[in-house]
Amino acid sequence: MASAFPEPERMAELDALERAAEAVDAELACFHSVVPDPATLPAPLRPRIGGGCFVPGNPLVHCNDVEHWRRLAPFRFDALVAAWCAATGMSAAGVIVHPGFQAAASHARWMQAWSADVVVGHGLGEAALRGMVAAALLGVPRLVRCDRLDDGEPYAPLLPLLFADADAVVVPDDTVRRGLLARVPVLADRVHVLATEPHGMAPVLRELLARRPAAAAPPRGPHAAFVGPVAAPATPVAPGARGFVVCGAERTGSNLLVGMLARVPGLACAGELFNPLLVQSGRLPWLGEVDPDRAELRQLRLARPASLLQRLRSEAADAGAVAVGCKVLYHHELVDQRVTDALVADPDLAVIHLVRADRLQRFLSHDLARRSDRWFASALGPSPTVPVGPRRLDIAAVLADFAEHELLEERHRAVFAAHRRLELVYEQFVADMSSAARGLGTLLDVRIDALTPRSARTVTTDGDVPENLEDVRAALRSTRWAALADPAGGRA
Repeated sequence: MASAFPEPERMAELDALERAAEAVDAELACFHSVVPDPATLPAPLRPRIGGGCFVPGNPLVHCNDVEHWRRLAPFRFDALVAAWCAATGMSAAGVIVHPGFQAAASHARWMQAWSADVVVGHGLGEAALRGMVAAALLGVPRLVRCDRLDDGEPYAPLLPLLFADADAVVVPDDTVRRGLLARVPVLADRVHVLATEPHGMAPVLRELLARRPAAAAPPRGPHAAFVGPVAAPATPVAPGARGFVVCGAERTGSNLLVGMLARVPGLACAGELFNPLLVQSGRLPWLGEVDPDRAELRQLRLARPASLLQRLRSEAADAGAVAVGCKVLYHHELVDQRVTDALVADPDLAVIHLVRADRLQRFLSHDLARRSDRWFASALGPSPTVPVGPRRLDIAAVLADFAEHELLEERHRAVFAAHRRLELVYEQFVADMSSAARGLGTLLDVRIDALTPRSARTVTTDGDVPENLEDVRAALRSTRWAALADPAGGRA
């Protein structure tokens, strides 16, 4: 685990770990939370940007990840919080809302999805902290590499907590070993000096991989990580009203598709029922209505999302629809685990997954919509322009967005692996709507003669194109996303 990847000052450590993993025939994935700007890296490292597993520092979802562990592994969770309290003097409530703890819980959840067998952390910083939390919650062995003892490191005061339960610690020399044992004496038989091991960390890693997680350890794998341990029971679907959901990221054509589906005879679609901003404001898009004044529906959304979905199907069936759905963006599910559980609990749910192959154009479109707060354009009349003024893109943020959405697409496919699914690629969808109509008709078991747009692209002006777009493209050419460096047109 590392804070940033690739990180030049850590590459020697990572290279040594890669050699050790290869020696024991183990797959290695580097978990990190920062994607660097290529300009800050030597040229040989730039193709490695976006590798491993990027876990974004998204505060919207961290609380949900904490609740995931509190529910899935309550005894491990409580023991971890108690140890943190003892080491810091903080209250349990203070630990749970601590940004470092919440981010570490997110890393642990992705490691659960990837079925990690051993957690390896580095130093006294965030990487070591996240490794400690992940291993404690997952019940798997932990190896820590400590090259120096620096009391100025952010988490140095937590040193006993970071090392006391480590299964093995590797250090470069006897000086570091003596300093570490002076602070954490219980490690006496678990510290290995690399200089005395000609094959590096391989022997230690081989020993840890041979261990099996404790019988009480939480289950691992994508379904266990992303779906509640006890999913909401499937409620009977109203006769004639089959359920479907449109999933994806922002700016993948979801407004376009939902508008089209709503115009197909026999279909109904309710929009973003679980958008956190709409939930917070009390607004509720429903069947053919804009924010219906129905307090009982808003209360159902807050208390029992599964019951709200059942109510949607019942009312759609009463209105003559044979299939009804809603739109759920990736982050809507991440914020409220109950939404994911309610969807997964319906084995007959049809899933329409929207993706956009050109990640740069998706980012540009999303950035423009966010800055202008303009997310929808009617297909009636001329397409409006949305002037936003000069803008510059943070290149590292662009690359982080690419890595994050690759991961969210992977998560979505894992969560709905057992459901009937159709994946629509935005570029192909808008180029050949007849083919999309046939695929959707087959999935939803409804005749769809044609898809008629109700929304249009939000058109940009020349002044809306980012000032440093060419710099972004130049940066992409040195990464594994080089194929996206020269999209046609360069418009959002």
